[in-house]
Amino acid sequence: MREIDVNKLYEFAGDQAVQLEEALHCFAGILRQNYELRFFLENPLVTVASKIAALEEVCAEAFPLMIELVEMLIKEGKARLIISLADNFSKLMGEKEGLNYVEVKSAYPLDEQAKGSIGRFAGGKSILREVLSPELIGGITVLTGDGRYFDGSLKGRLENLKGKLSYA
Repeated sequence: MREIDVNKLYEFAGDQAVQLEEALHCFAGILRQNYELRFFLENPLVTVASKIAALEEVCAEAFPLMIELVEMLIKEGKARLIISLADNFSKLMGEKEGLNYVEVKSAYPLDEQAKGSIGRFAGGKSILREVLSPELIGGITVLTGDGRYFDGSLKGRLENLKGKLSYA
């Protein structure tokens, strides 16, 4: 099996494409944060049956089309493609549906006013994806679907100051 053509996947998903994108994005996020699960699913020494059983346990309430897609990748020995597939599908969805996916990392949950300001900064029809990152200490980082990045975090400012002081 070659890489999945995201255009064909989009057509196949039809009116379920938005739900599929959300589920894939969520699952890819889990894999990015949980190295053990990612290694387990990608490990060729682990049986396909064990991988599918783990998937069904972890994703019992997940979107069925996403589970079927991930099971197909596992059966074909292509579990390593899940994250790139999710990223490519999100990018395609943004293009096709005119959406701007915006990842916002903050040390604390954002209030509605902050979310509105970030949406205006991102422009267009923005979909905010909030990620809690206590290591930021305070402030936020914003990554828009079109590649713009803003770091207004305390951690970023301290690292910037550290860099400036090391050259002084």
